[in-house]
Amino acid sequence: MNRNGQASRPTPFTRAARPEFSSPERRYSVEELYGKLTMDGVSFWTAIFPLYMKREITNADVRDLVRLALIETMGSYKLVNQLFNSPPECYKRLLNFLGKHNLQVDFRQFRKTSIFPIQKGGHHETRRQRARNHSA
Repeated sequence: MNRNGQASRPTPFTRAARPEFSSPERRYSVEELYGKLTMDGVSFWTAIFPLYMKREITNADVRDLVRLALIETMGSYKLVNQLFNSPPECYKRLLNFLGKHNLQVDFRQFRKTSIFPIQKGGHHETRRQRARNHSA
C-alpha cells in the first residue's frame, strides 16, 4: 500500500544500462585469426575459444575459420584439429564444441571425391531411398 491507502502498482521492469567501455570495440578479421592458428602456432583453445565465449567473434567468424581449414585439409576435421594446434585427444572436444554451437561446416563439399552421393536438394540419399528408387 502507498501513502494514500491505495494498493500500490508494481513498477515495470527496466533494463539496466550497459556499462560504457573507454576503448573502442575490437573487431578481429578471419584472416588475422586464421594466421594466428596456422602461422603463429597458437592453439584454437587459447586463441579462438575465449574470444567466442566472450562474444568478441561471431558464429560466422568461427564458421569461416572452419571453412578455410576444411579447404586446406580437403575436408578432414581430424586434420583441422591438427591445423588448429589442438592435441589429438581434443578432436572430439572440437567436434562437440562446433556441434553444440551450430558451427560445423559440411566437410563433403571440400573432398575431391565424395563417397556420399549428393542429390539436387543438397541432401545425401539414404540406403532406404536408394533401394526404393532402384526397385521402382
